[in-house]
Amino acid sequence: MDHADVLRAPLPDPTEASYRVRFSDHAIRTGSWKDLGVHPRFERARWPFPAIRHRDYFTGECQILQLDDRNPLVVTSSQAVDCGEVGHLPPDGIMDPYIFMETVLPEL
Repeated sequence: MDHADVLRAPLPDPTEASYRVRFSDHAIRTGSWKDLGVHPRFERARWPFPAIRHRDYFTGECQILQLDDRNPLVVTSSQAVDCGEVGHLPPDGIMDPYIFMETVLPEL
């Protein structure tokens, strides 16, 4: 597939995403992964950050966090929940791309 084919291809549908998580940019910064830029038809508003689960390291208590769509360092809301209810949500950590490729991607 050449560059023109990529630009004509339909963009993924966010409602059909198999896995959504925050990634480290280490592989891009070191040059292991090439930075392809942003697709010209990408619509950021269609890909809001999903709610994520957070488990406090000291208390063990769990929360559902909603992050700001423009700045994932900002928590816009939180809700205390039973830890058994949030296992389906992505974790609040940063996923390493190499770990994702080796452990998560083969399971999808």
